[in-house]
Amino acid sequence: MHSAEIAPVPGPVWCLYRALAVLLLMALAISPTATLAREATLFADQGSASHFIPMAMESTTVVSAVGEPIPRIQCPAGYTATIYAEGLSSPDGLAFSPSGVLYVAEETAGQVSRIESDGSVTPVISGLANPEGIAFDNTSNLYVVEDVQEGRLVKMATDGMTTTLATGLDAPEGVTWASDGTIYVTESNVQFASSPFDYRTRVTAISPLDEVTRILTDTLYWSYAGITMGSDGLLYVTNEASGVGTHDSIFTVDPAMGSRTLFASNLVSPEGLRLSANGEFPLYVAEEDTGGGAGLLSRVEANGSHTPFCTGFYSIEDVIQDENGRLYVSEDGSNSVIVIEADPPNRSLAQAIILLIGDGMGEAHRTTARWSAVGQSGALAMDMMPFVGWSRTASAENLVTDSAAAGTAIATGVKTNNGKIGQDPDGNPLTTILERAQARGMAVGLVTTVQMAHATLASFAAHVDDRNEMTEIASQMVLTTEVDVLLGGGEDEFLPTTATGCYPEAGERTDGRDLIAETTAAGYTHVCDATAFAAVDPASTTRLLGLFADEEMPRPFSPSLADMTQKAIDILSQDPDGFLLMVEGGQIDWASHGNDAANVISDTIGLDEAIVVAQAYASTISNTLVIVTADHETGGLSVNLISGDEGPFPMPNLTPFYVNWTSGGHTGDDVLTTTQGPWSDLLVGTYENTHIHDVMRVALEPQKIYLPLIFKNR
Repeated sequence: MHSAEIAPVPGPVWCLYRALAVLLLMALAISPTATLAREATLFADQGSASHFIPMAMESTTVVSAVGEPIPRIQCPAGYTATIYAEGLSSPDGLAFSPSGVLYVAEETAGQVSRIESDGSVTPVISGLANPEGIAFDNTSNLYVVEDVQEGRLVKMATDGMTTTLATGLDAPEGVTWASDGTIYVTESNVQFASSPFDYRTRVTAISPLDEVTRILTDTLYWSYAGITMGSDGLLYVTNEASGVGTHDSIFTVDPAMGSRTLFASNLVSPEGLRLSANGEFPLYVAEEDTGGGAGLLSRVEANGSHTPFCTGFYSIEDVIQDENGRLYVSEDGSNSVIVIEADPPNRSLAQAIILLIGDGMGEAHRTTARWSAVGQSGALAMDMMPFVGWSRTASAENLVTDSAAAGTAIATGVKTNNGKIGQDPDGNPLTTILERAQARGMAVGLVTTVQMAHATLASFAAHVDDRNEMTEIASQMVLTTEVDVLLGGGEDEFLPTTATGCYPEAGERTDGRDLIAETTAAGYTHVCDATAFAAVDPASTTRLLGLFADEEMPRPFSPSLADMTQKAIDILSQDPDGFLLMVEGGQIDWASHGNDAANVISDTIGLDEAIVVAQAYASTISNTLVIVTADHETGGLSVNLISGDEGPFPMPNLTPFYVNWTSGGHTGDDVLTTTQGPWSDLLVGTYENTHIHDVMRVALEPQKIYLPLIFKNR
């Protein structure tokens, strides 16, 4: 036992009914930081704001003072990164004491320090050799490991005395405490090995009796770094070695069995990682250096999927989350600790709602497009949104939905049978969110790359027993619902069988009606090619019907989905009462049915470019609710770096990746939902797809007593 220079450690529903008022929800002060949501990255000027890609850091100068925002660190809208403490000496491991005080290991100084809430720093243990990982137990004892060849596990008790619990550890990096009193550490000799063939890395347990047991050992191309304990009793461990196989990954380790299971792959130099304060997901991981010293903070879901959350760091080492959801990151490159926290929830009346649906777009579809457009460490615009959730997609009668039932659930808040449009399972018509927006006096629009009368869009503006009644759907869209802006394909559903219109196929209407002529007479501007579309003046146009193909629009789409989205917003936003716009990347589904990865990538990127347009508008009108989701997943798509049914496809840095398929049809997978704007924090967690409607409705009508599913299965 030996003593050290010590500074004292501070002592010490879901079940709401529809009749609950919005004021009650406000009083609950739901914090979006309870589930921080994903993904942002550093802006790279590629001539367009379509996507984001991390850039190498050219300087390690921190211009922000404690408490001030850091412009170089980019997080989702609604989150701010500020300096929490500066002037540290190679900060690494982070830990909260049971009383909520943050501690940091300073490698170069050989000390562990306490950080007060005002950013002041006080050393509590000195004389250490390269301290890295630190952890507390539930009685405020502090544990630290020394990352040297013959490293130690050191304990500092609450009386300030230090004890060496274990010696001869093989360059230990991470440490975590389990509720049974066991200390788990990671060991890795990579920095001292002469070649990858000499690598040796372990997960090691130190019992309350100081007994050392190596529960897991790996060698070639393995290097365990960060470690944390989940509420499931499993250890989550980062493997930062780069080489072959499952490098740059996170594994779960069963401490009782000494076995490991791959949990998340395709990370870049992962170091420290943490679950929430109670050991639940999401998990955050510090990706130390994604190239040129650029660090990345990523968010990992319970299924192992991950996306960037904040970028622009100067080489980061560890991350930890407090009980209020704030994230703290140790940034070695700037010798500082950075805190990331969310703005208060936005509870304003939505002036605009822009809903973007990728038909058939699962989480892996998004990953595939991201890797193609911006690489593993980049982020699409759809990733640059502060709140994330998972939507269950089953219909009323089937675990695997079709677009009609899924679209109806999102549009009306009611599950229905496959094939039905805007009706409940018994065939009763349902009021859609588009119709509710019209009742509030708002302008409304629908945009797609498939037929205008196809199932997903039809669910917002029509009511029929069978999705195949497309000519009736077209009639209801323009004659009954009177949607202000309709842009997409499907001219044939608007024309009689005796007419050909702008495209060679004859119309499909057997009632003899020419809906294009009727809408033009009713005041719509009609266009059917990109040139005429571009000439439309939004300032003098209130209603627009653009039909750019007999059926689905041919690739490459002209006009593009982004161009159609921009024109729709330009027209609809002239209404002083606001607008609701639904945009569909309709052919992502069609490409997935055909197991056509190239077009999946192209169409998903095309949807992302439309999202850029929506976000640009939202940046000027803050009470714009933007929701990006899918109606279901198609194809059972997965993506990896090793082999696949299709590929290789290149990332921007020419790293190859591959796509696999398990189906040519729809699956029952949950789909990802990312959101920003008023009430969007209510779309975190996992919920039925009907919940998306409910949040849109409360954003439209917050004054009404309507809170049906706010806490459903959260």
